[in-house]
Amino acid sequence: MRRALDGHRGAMRMLVRRLVPVIRARVSAYLNRRGGRLGHHDIDDLTQEIWLTLMERDGHLLRSYDAERGKSLEGYVGLCCRRELWRRNRAHNAERRGGGQDDAPLEAAARTAGDGPDPESLAMGRDLLDSLQDHLKRNLAERGRLVLAAVYEDHRSPAETAELMGVRQQVVYNWMHKIRTLTREYLGQAGVATP
Repeated sequence: MRRALDGHRGAMRMLVRRLVPVIRARVSAYLNRRGGRLGHHDIDDLTQEIWLTLMERDGHLLRSYDAERGKSLEGYVGLCCRRELWRRNRAHNAERRGGGQDDAPLEAAARTAGDGPDPESLAMGRDLLDSLQDHLKRNLAERGRLVLAAVYEDHRSPAETAELMGVRQQVVYNWMHKIRTLTREYLGQAGVATP
């Protein structure tokens, strides 16, 4: 893989033959669950776009692969593919809802977090929201951040989130519990009463 990314043509051909079928299989399975398309993209479009994503920034994602973590290169690429499909699906859904301009539930809470409608209270609520989101992102693993975005920002059900992530629904519930616990702890430290 390193030789391919460093410009060796033969190694690149071998890498393409090894990884493009993995990407295509992941895309195909994903699209089959969603009616065959993601927006205006079909299997060929998405396979090519995900390959290009893997090759961006001098193959940064591929260079990040570490065989010692116990996952095969194909498994790692499959995981990258799943993340990219999930990200693209999120962007597509946000666009369908109006370009992602509507408020996330936490943002709506920030508007009412202060004691009144004055600008200072609103700013304090927004600051608290921003710091809470930073805290959650720092303290959650990648799967937890995906659950945070899907359930609490995109209003997806735990079942739909589990399907998007390719995990059991219980995994999503476990992350939701962790998110609520971290939120309560953080707000408690900030002096904000929580139910």
